[in-house]
Amino acid sequence: MRFPRSNFAGLLVLMLAMVGCEAPDDIVEVTPPGAVMPKKPIPGDEAQAQGESRPTDKSDSVDDKDLVPALPTKIGEKKTTKSGVVYETLQEGTGPEIQSGQRAVINYEGKLENGNIFDSTRNKNPGNFKVGKGGEVIKGWNEAIPGMKVGEKRRLTIPPKAGYGSRSQSKIPANSTLIFEVELMEIR
Repeated sequence: MRFPRSNFAGLLVLMLAMVGCEAPDDIVEVTPPGAVMPKKPIPGDEAQAQGESRPTDKSDSVDDKDLVPALPTKIGEKKTTKSGVVYETLQEGTGPEIQSGQRAVINYEGKLENGNIFDSTRNKNPGNFKVGKGGEVIKGWNEAIPGMKVGEKRRLTIPPKAGYGSRSQSKIPANSTLIFEVELMEIR
């Protein structure tokens, strides 16, 4: 039996529509140019350094009353937060200052004291996360990111008690001091 071309095309469209109606097994997100999608957890890699994963133990969590913005310093000048995070400005920013509770878009590179890089957004999308009160990152980032200005670059040296403490993470041994170079790209 022969179908006229118009019926065949209609049948083909109907078949394709029916196939496309099933739930996909794996949805691939597409990011529009210029947009930043938050990272999704990668199984087996708990140290996904969007400043790293949020601490689960209360001894490492941020106490909101202790959060004081880490004000900009002169280039090369070092300051220390209450928990021992040492930060210094590498490049001054000229944009608005990020406050606790806002979302930061940050390029960063995280290293151990021996120089081994454990995470970086170089050649990837920048990290996108909430900082400070109700933050989504380690205590050291919650202390040292608020107060940065858009365009500012800082080096953060985070002692274990403001990082992961006695917990090891994927490429980060327990009781490690973490060194980050961070650049605040945008506030959302």
